[in-house]
Amino acid sequence: MTEYLDLKTNNYQDIKELFQVTAQTTRQSLNCDRVIVYDAGELPQALILAESVDAKYSSILGKTIKDPFLDGSYLEMYCYGMSVSIDNIQTTDAHKTDIAELEKLEIKSQMIAPISVGNELLAFLVAHQCSKPQPWNFDAVDFLAEQASSVSLALSNITDTEKSQDFNFIKQIADSQDNKDYRHQEQKSINLENKNSLFTDVINKITNATDQADILNTTVAAVSELLKCDRVLVYSLEQDNYGVVVAESVAAGLTKALGKTIDDPCFAARYLEKYRNGRVRAWDNIYAEDITPCYLEQLEALGVKAHLVAPIIRESQLFGLLIAHQCFETRSWQEQEINWITEIANQVGIMLEYNKIFIDNEQEEQQLADVTNQIIDQKNWTEHFTNAIQQIRKSLKTGDIIASSVREVRKILNCDRVLIYGLSRNNYGKIVAESVAAGWTEGIGKIIKDPCFEARYLEKYRDGRVRVWNNIYEAGLTQCHIEQLAELEVKANLVVPIINDQKLFGLLVAQQCSGTRQWQQNEIYWLTQIATQIGFALENAQLLADAQRLRQQAEESRKWSEYFTDVIHQIRQSPRTKDILRASVREVRRILNCDRVLIYSLNEDNYGVVVAESVTHGWTRAEGKVIKDPCFEARYLAKYRDGRVRVWNDIYQAGMSSCHIEQLEQLEVKANLVIPIIKEKQLFGLLVAQQCSNTREWHQSEVDWLTKIATQVGYALDNAKLLEQIDQSTKDSQAILDRAVNNSSNIQQTVNNVTKVFEGLGHSCQQLSETIATLKDLSKQIAQQSMTITRSLNFSQVESSNQDFINDISDRIFTLMQELFEATAKIDPLFTNIKTEVLEKTIALELETQQLNSGVEEFQIARENLDRVVALNHEMSNLIDNISKSLEDQIQNSTFTRDSVQKVVNIAERISEQSVSMTQFFNQLNFTSSKS
Repeated sequence: MTEYLDLKTNNYQDIKELFQVTAQTTRQSLNCDRVIVYDAGELPQALILAESVDAKYSSILGKTIKDPFLDGSYLEMYCYGMSVSIDNIQTTDAHKTDIAELEKLEIKSQMIAPISVGNELLAFLVAHQCSKPQPWNFDAVDFLAEQASSVSLALSNITDTEKSQDFNFIKQIADSQDNKDYRHQEQKSINLENKNSLFTDVINKITNATDQADILNTTVAAVSELLKCDRVLVYSLEQDNYGVVVAESVAAGLTKALGKTIDDPCFAARYLEKYRNGRVRAWDNIYAEDITPCYLEQLEALGVKAHLVAPIIRESQLFGLLIAHQCFETRSWQEQEINWITEIANQVGIMLEYNKIFIDNEQEEQQLADVTNQIIDQKNWTEHFTNAIQQIRKSLKTGDIIASSVREVRKILNCDRVLIYGLSRNNYGKIVAESVAAGWTEGIGKIIKDPCFEARYLEKYRDGRVRVWNNIYEAGLTQCHIEQLAELEVKANLVVPIINDQKLFGLLVAQQCSGTRQWQQNEIYWLTQIATQIGFALENAQLLADAQRLRQQAEESRKWSEYFTDVIHQIRQSPRTKDILRASVREVRRILNCDRVLIYSLNEDNYGVVVAESVTHGWTRAEGKVIKDPCFEARYLAKYRDGRVRVWNDIYQAGMSSCHIEQLEQLEVKANLVIPIIKEKQLFGLLVAQQCSNTREWHQSEVDWLTKIATQVGYALDNAKLLEQIDQSTKDSQAILDRAVNNSSNIQQTVNNVTKVFEGLGHSCQQLSETIATLKDLSKQIAQQSMTITRSLNFSQVESSNQDFINDISDRIFTLMQELFEATAKIDPLFTNIKTEVLEKTIALELETQQLNSGVEEFQIARENLDRVVALNHEMSNLIDNISKSLEDQIQNSTFTRDSVQKVVNIAERISEQSVSMTQFFNQLNFTSSKS
């Protein structure tokens, strides 16, 4: 390296001092509890050679410690020049027994950097944190490594190359007073040792400097004294002070360069990178060097004859140049001087880096203190917030929530008044809640009207506007606004909006009446969050109320559905109109538990007559009475026909006509509920529920239920009439069938008789035919006999007179026979035709008789089918009734269930949104608190 490396070694006391100074400066910079130097001679047993420790902890100087982090894989890392940081010795893989000795010394965390000369590991520079586990940052680890590197370099300068191979040998020669060779060398280097002492003093001075300016000023002064030169300066190459001389020590009579900017256009291009890489330049005579003319002019302006330059590296960046000038004459810079200024420049870079770390640490400590205070303050406000919210959340009703809100807010803010100014539809402009200190005007219940408010501010508050007035008279308020606040003695005002269900519920207002007040940011933020939570609490209260209302509605609906089913079942069991009406009034009075239920007929047969009634014992009976109201038809008939429902909780407060009241008074009526009954799309009558003992507030559920019952009564009446018509049609059809059967039986008998007649006629015709045939035969025989007689006469000798007579008779017989034959010939076809027609008619009659019998069978089948149709009609009617009832129940339940489910879904979504908002808010609080 330089001739300084060949200097004779110092004694052991100088090495010990080097270690001690290093330990002190390192602990000061790291602000840790202990820094020690381990001897690396007998690992893992390590002798403590130097120590700087906080007064709170025991000294361990001179003790031998077995440190598990000096052995194994750790030792291999140290041999490669690597440093190790252990944030918490408890969380490492070291065995419990191995770290027991460290635990006795209260060591929680540690950093270890190796100290080596050449390839030989001589010692360790170790930082301890005992108060708590310490997460070491990269800057701290690098700092410790650089300190260890500086010690290594110093040791290499103190010991010669051969003896530096064994650190124990250094101790031996330091302790050996009889070593004549060493004493001889020490005598020869006495002058250099004095300068080495000066060098050590320079390093110590630089190390003890407090800030950057002090480090630079100390450096130039100390180097000037060490080198005995005319000027020493620091030339900055930082971005903020590029080319500026930031520190200088100059002999009297020479030009001062401090604060000047030296601009060399060739410098950056030719030398900057070289200096950044550690270049050190020494010019014994500037005129004998290859220097650019512009640079030479700059040096001549400062009277420079000889020049020595070393770079200052901070955080691996070129901070600037440490420059020594000889002005009165040229100078031959010695190698040790070059090494000194190089080492000093390195130390300055390290100290600048340490100083930055120290400043950063101080800033971090200050920031940490500020953050800690903020966290503590935030923690207090969080506790206030939590306590207030717990109190607010205990209340489940709107009135309780806003009352507890103003009370808790005034307690935390310690102000004179907190109120909630309502802006909802029901409480617009009204102070709905207030907590006020004793002695100040109460504003609860007051209505404050500001004509400018709605036009100028309402929309802004709806969008989340927060207003802070430390002094209302300096806030630029309108005169009317100031007057309103003055009525309540307000001097300072803090206003935040309360949003409920995405609507502006009102304003949460904190007021100071005793004087003006500077509202703090954390108070404003806290009150804003409280207002948000009040909005959530109000919304939750509304959701709970809605859920309770839905449960009540569901229970109420279930109860009235059961009532409806029971009543309809009773009504449907009655097949006749009269039975239906009686069952209706009876069941309605049972369910409504009222004094009277009647049906007032408006059909043509019983117009104005009470056709059915169920009345409690002791009250006047109205069944069968005719109630005539001259105003009714003109004023109300059409309305009831259109479905009008009338509810009178108190007939004397209902605005009725006097005649109507008189009619109701005759029946002792105090409250009246009237529902129309529609039958076949016509107004059949009115279903009337009456309370006679007292007035009565009819509930909407009762009105709705009775309306449905009236509708079902109308359906039942329609069905009853239909059944009556079917029964009558069945009876008529039966009579017709009976007559048809009887007629068919008569016809069949007649047909049978006619058939018999035809059969007798056919028989007579047959006999007649046979008789005619016999006559024909006889005629033939007579004709033959006549012919025979005639021939006989012709052959016999009969008297001519008798013969003539016989011939005449024969002729007459023959003639008669011919006529008989002719007549018979005419009769025969006639009888044949008659017989044929009788046969045809008989066959046709038989066919018609079969058809008639078939028709009678069809009539019987039709009768049976009709009976079956009637039975099926009854069954179908019952089935339709059941389906209708089930369908109505299902529709009603489905509608209610769908609405209820939808409402419950909406409620769940809104609670979820609020839960997410609450979770996000508390996560934010937890995140803020976790920074501590």
